[in-house]
Order: sequence, then C-alpha cells, then structure tokens
Amino acid sequence: MKFKSKIGWWFHLTILFIIVIGCVMPIAIGLRYDDMTSLVIGIVFLIVTASFIFPIYLNTHYTLEDDTLRIRSGYCINKRIPYKDITMIYETKNPSASAGLSFDRISVNCSKGEWLISPRNKQEFIRLLQQRIA
Repeated sequence: MKFKSKIGWWFHLTILFIIVIGCVMPIAIGLRYDDMTSLVIGIVFLIVTASFIFPIYLNTHYTLEDDTLRIRSGYCINKRIPYKDITMIYETKNPSASAGLSFDRISVNCSKGEWLISPRNKQEFIRLLQQRIA
C-alpha cells in the first residue's frame, strides 16, 4: 500500500523563495538591463532547480510492502527497511532534513538509524505499519 507524502506550507515557501531569489530575480535583471549573463544564469538555475524539485514533489512516498517499508523521495532516496529491523515508531515535529515534506511527521527508528517521514494519512499509516511490525 502506497502513501504519498504530506507537503507542508514551509516546503512550498522554501521552494518559492529559492525560485524567486535564484531564478526570477536574475531573469528580471537580465531582461530589465539587457544583461545576457544574468538572463542565462537565471534560466540555467531555473532548469536545474526544477529538475531536482519536481521529482521530490512528485515522487515522495512510503510503501508498505510484504516484508519492508520502502521510503522514496526524488532521485536520491530509495530506502527499504525490513519490518523486523524497526524498533520504534512515534509522531514527531522534528524539523531535521528528511524524506518528509511536512513537519507533521513519523519517526521510524530501526537498527541502522532514524527516518523521518510524513505520510498524508498518518494515523492509517501508523496502524498498518504497527500491524506489520508486530
């Protein structure tokens, strides 16, 4: 069963800030002052930013597979945690960098560390995960 990530307002705000400062401003400066360098920098930064940000928006989810919890986010994170390795799960608002796109998170502790995730239907996810690790 697949659960998409909940996306918090702070994530949208952060992305908007990055795009405005890193992309829109150089493009606007380039167009306003006929500065080709600023225009190119803004366009390149926009393309690079979009190529990393959109996969995070579109591809952050958590799947309860037969024997493992699979955590997927963007290009970089594709982690499988065997249920037998999960030692504790609890709700948290921990703001650390993670595969959770909201501060309304679940901490999944396992023998090799902690994963912070933010499934949309958190209570249902916890219930189903607890059934699998019991």
